[in-house]
Amino acid sequence: MKFLLVCLGVILAGLGFAYVQFGMNGFIGMAYGLSASAFNLIALWLAVRHFSSMMADKQSPVWQTTGIVAAFFAKIPLFYIAGTFAQRHGSAANTCFLLGMLLVYSVLVGRVLTSS
Repeated sequence: MKFLLVCLGVILAGLGFAYVQFGMNGFIGMAYGLSASAFNLIALWLAVRHFSSMMADKQSPVWQTTGIVAAFFAKIPLFYIAGTFAQRHGSAANTCFLLGMLLVYSVLVGRVLTSS
């Protein structure tokens, strides 16, 4: 629960920074970057968790495996689509899109370092 509150705080701080520093275009780019990266991490986490349980000889429905694999492979087109939409809003949105991606992965590294 504490980690989720930290994530929410980081997201709000990132969106606020983007809006104050770059305006509405920066806010939109940051939202695209945060959303695409968060989807990527959730899909990766589900895939690792699902396939590790399959290695422990636990049965799972075919639809569940198919959905997780589809979500895992959907991240590449999702990054392309989100990046294209951010590019339509100008260079500030591009910058904030990349900063949003960096912010999500920095939070993930921080989580790994604090949990070990």
